[in-house]
Amino acid sequence: MDKRFQFILSGIILVMILTGALLFTIIVEGYVYRELVKQTITDNKVIAFSVTKSIDQQIENNSNFENLKSRLQASSDLLNLPNDGYICAIDNKGKLIAYPNNRDEEIHYINEQTFTSFKPEQKVSFDNFYQTSIFEGFYGNDALAKRDILVAVSHPQTGIKVLIHQNNGLIRAKAGTHFSKLMVLGGIVAVVISIITFIISNQQVKLFNDKINQKNNELNEAFKSVAEHNTVLQYKTEELVKLNDEKEGIVEIVAHDLKSPLHRVKGLLGLLRLTGPVNADQNEQLTMITTEIFNQESLINDILEVNKIETKNQQVNIESIDINAFVLALKKDYEESAHNKLQKFNLILPKQSFTIATDKIILQRILDNLMSNAVKYTEKEKAITLDIEKGTDVLIIKVIDEGQGFNKEDKANMFKKFQKLTAQPTNNESSNGLGLYIVKNLINRLNGSIEVISNQDVGTTFEVRIPL
Repeated sequence: MDKRFQFILSGIILVMILTGALLFTIIVEGYVYRELVKQTITDNKVIAFSVTKSIDQQIENNSNFENLKSRLQASSDLLNLPNDGYICAIDNKGKLIAYPNNRDEEIHYINEQTFTSFKPEQKVSFDNFYQTSIFEGFYGNDALAKRDILVAVSHPQTGIKVLIHQNNGLIRAKAGTHFSKLMVLGGIVAVVISIITFIISNQQVKLFNDKINQKNNELNEAFKSVAEHNTVLQYKTEELVKLNDEKEGIVEIVAHDLKSPLHRVKGLLGLLRLTGPVNADQNEQLTMITTEIFNQESLINDILEVNKIETKNQQVNIESIDINAFVLALKKDYEESAHNKLQKFNLILPKQSFTIATDKIILQRILDNLMSNAVKYTEKEKAITLDIEKGTDVLIIKVIDEGQGFNKEDKANMFKKFQKLTAQPTNNESSNGLGLYIVKNLINRLNGSIEVISNQDVGTTFEVRIPL
């Protein structure tokens, strides 16, 4: 087993080194090739500018165009460039007026060729190639992999374009010689390192195996301890599930037991009012009792709602809702709540109604909570606005008040459970710190979002977005 491990380890190291050597040599070859191309471009530009300068001299000596062609042809025939390089010249039609060994008097054109520029790297037509004053790139047949590295310089006075070519294949072959040498060197280094690794590993294997055995024993002990802890955790988890179920039942029972006497008290209040007329003081006391009963019922309902949210027992029942009809059905209740505090209620609906696929009950709870908060925290004779809009694939609900507004700390904490804010109810209404927590969770159930825009002593806008 030990020997097999040594051989495997040495083999892995050998493969890794060979792979690294291969990648390194490929990178080096690419680098060498790019540097050779840069040098070729530089050399070609020097030659091209030298030829164009020669054209200027010919023009200064009043040479005619035929003499100029002859001089260019002589340059093309006589100059011996590296990498099978050569010079040619064309006019604005793409006609070759000079190229190596031009003896057959046949007219040749290159205006059907496509050229590939370096910066940016893209294919260009002959017209674009000709109009570029200094072109750097490739010229040739891509399909046959015969491409020359090309520098083309325009002579503005004569319209002649001087083309300096060098064989790209020979340049790449030069880079390849470096690749072969590095591969051989890398292979030798890899073999030597693998042999050294095998010798060293032979001395380390025994110690390594001893450590492994020791760690295995420690792991076995740890596994036994983990198994024991898992058994305890499983038991505690089951106990917690039972306690949670009992808690849910207790909450429901307590809520029912609290609601029952409240209903009885409400009934008795109704009977008191029916027994005969009451004076102003008595009416005020009865109204205070009724308000307190309402507040207690609201608190119980909020606690039940939070219990549903946290136990995730509430299902989402999707149905198609006509939004204008839905909101108009709630308008009377919202107007009455606002008018009871001498507030003005504004309702803005879209001119053309639309439908939304969502849970009708949850959507109403969201609106009820936001409108209740707006009324509660807004002074008398102020305005409250419910604005319904259709966005891109979303229903937009804006509840706008002219209340006390919220500070930065309020905005950061307002959606937390039992969170008391700096703003206070304006008519001694109760506030249990659950309303906005419930709103946020109900909106999440509808895959929506809520944003708060508020300034202290100016007012607040709650903007809700729910997918259509």
